[in-house]
Amino acid sequence: MKEYIFLLNSPTNPLSEADAQQMRLQWGRLTTRLREEQKFVEGYIFSATGHTVNGSPERTVMPVIFVHNNIMASGCLIIRSNSMDEALKLAQLCPILDFGGTVEVRERMPQPQPQPLPVTIH
Repeated sequence: MKEYIFLLNSPTNPLSEADAQQMRLQWGRLTTRLREEQKFVEGYIFSATGHTVNGSPERTVMPVIFVHNNIMASGCLIIRSNSMDEALKLAQLCPILDFGGTVEVRERMPQPQPQPLPVTIH
């Protein structure tokens, strides 16, 4: 099986307490299901604050996060799936979609293995 990353993006406007509670319950059910199916790898929730580091022409740090169309990155989920099509079907189950969010799905590429340096004997 391959691994896929779900980049979870939430609206910048806060949820009501009732909606937040409902979404937590839905996430709990989904992650339980994914664990039972041995498809859950791990997940993370991002803080609502952060910094952006720019690289040109010199390194600058700004205490802001990237927001586009009032949507910001709010977490990620890593799952196992047989194919991108299956991963996309699982992404459609994400509760964030019911609350104005989006899910970007990407395949996790294997990390290249370092090549050993050639040994020279003198």
